[in-house]
Amino acid sequence: MIFQSTLFLVFAFAALVFLQLATMQTGAYVSGFEGLIILEGITTIAVSNLWYKSQVMWIYLMPYGVFVMIFTLVAWQRRYPTEIPMWVQLLQSWTYVVLLLTVFFMPLWEILNQRGIYYALNWLHIDMLLQFAFGIFMWLILLTRVLHISILFSTSLIIPPSKTIIPKQIMIQLPFLWYIPLLILIGIIYLLSNFIIPEAYMYFLGGMVFILLVNTGLISRYSVIVK
Repeated sequence: MIFQSTLFLVFAFAALVFLQLATMQTGAYVSGFEGLIILEGITTIAVSNLWYKSQVMWIYLMPYGVFVMIFTLVAWQRRYPTEIPMWVQLLQSWTYVVLLLTVFFMPLWEILNQRGIYYALNWLHIDMLLQFAFGIFMWLILLTRVLHISILFSTSLIIPPSKTIIPKQIMIQLPFLWYIPLLILIGIIYLLSNFIIPEAYMYFLGGMVFILLVNTGLISRYSVIVK
């Protein structure tokens, strides 16, 4: 369990980093951007002395739109009983977590710190108060979706033949399913960031810790799990 869960968490995060790089590069190409799109450690940045509105939209808004579309694809609920292989379940579950944070949790930080999607909203001349309201609205959507994480991961637990399970049996498995993989991811990010985790990823990882802790209380109350 721990190997597969760690593998697919790291894969989902790496896919996020490189997809952002690829979409920003694509946006730069389509918009005729003459600057540079650079991957510094695990952070993609755009550098130019001259910007046009269309370039800002393509480089900063298009990646967000792509993440939203992918999120809608992975947010489907499994039908029970499920015959989906364990590795597919874990891939879907961790991709859901990563994109949930990217789409609904990060915009508020980017707006407050004038990064990422803030550039696109600012160039659209959207008032700062409305931008802040948008970030809060995304947080509210996050809160309505966050408890779905327990449902997704519940089928990855080792369940007794009787289908009934007690909280202790669940809590014993959670370090291997969630917490150790998360610690390993934090370690990888720490190393790739030259031992200084960027502020954006500190916020991202803090959000992941928060939603996993919230779901710990929920999933520990499950008594019957049907795969």
